[in-house]
Amino acid sequence: MKTTGTSALTLSAEIRQRFDEFSRSQKDVGQYIVDHLDEASFHTAEELARRANTSSSTVVRFAQALGFEGFPELQAAARDEYRRAREGADGVVDLANPPLFPIDQTGFEAALAADHVNVEETARRLDREEVTAAIELISRADRIVLCGTDQMAFFASYLRHLLMLLDLRCEVVASPSQEGLAKLGRIDERTVLVGFSAGRPHPLVMRAL
Repeated sequence: MKTTGTSALTLSAEIRQRFDEFSRSQKDVGQYIVDHLDEASFHTAEELARRANTSSSTVVRFAQALGFEGFPELQAAARDEYRRAREGADGVVDLANPPLFPIDQTGFEAALAADHVNVEETARRLDREEVTAAIELISRADRIVLCGTDQMAFFASYLRHLLMLLDLRCEVVASPSQEGLAKLGRIDERTVLVGFSAGRPHPLVMRAL
């Protein structure tokens, strides 16, 4: 089995053994890897950092603290441990829920695998009652304001397109312009506000909420 850069232990085992040596932010990274080995096997350093509420540089330093040259080597160890953990006692990989791609993924395959993990995690976290309540609010609203800046402006505009196909009145606020601020200023109890964010929310979205 592929081991860490400094010992014969598996990645998860060494993280557990050396946990007290790490900084607080490194502990967050280590705990996430141990708890979500399958996801850590496919995430980019940036995505892993976002999920562990830290920075990508902390993820790289954590990998180096374990004896790896960088994050790709740590991820290779995570993938190897994950693959072997899925193998049965007879050495046959359990195909009940097989991985999407081989361990030696291309960059394109790794990106698809990360998206697949994100969709699965979103599905697990969804609460049916909350979704139903949100649909009810949107369908009955006199006015809907969709607030998203930068890359999130695309998703806000696309949702506006879909909702307008249902004859729902929608407006998009994509920048802190005078027009955008005026739209936010007209929010009242009959308005539903939908905020879009990836990572840290833009100040405009925070102001709107």
